[in-house]
Formats: sequence, structure tokens, C-alpha cells
Amino acid sequence: MYVNNFEYELNVNENGEILLWFKIKGERHSIGLTERDAKAFVHLFKMHNMTK
Repeated sequence: MYVNNFEYELNVNENGEILLWFKIKGERHSIGLTERDAKAFVHLFKMHNMTK
């Protein structure tokens, strides 16, 4: 999958999410990233760095 555009809104919505937008094949998609999601990503990066 090729993402040719990425945008985000630096605001937390009423669901506690930062909205992320991706443009894939000319079509815009969005997902909400929570603090819990962000912590999980940080954990994944830390675990990956330990294997280097």
C-alpha cells in the first residue's frame, strides 16, 4: 500500500483521539490515535531497538 499524503490534527477530540488522515490512491481515509495506541507504538519501537 502506498500512502501519498499524510495529515494530522494536533487536537484531541471528544473521544480522546488525535485524528490522522491518509490519502491512498486519491481517496482520503482517517483513523483516531489514542494515548493508549501511542504508548503501544512506543513500546514496539523500544522492543525493535533492543534487537539491533
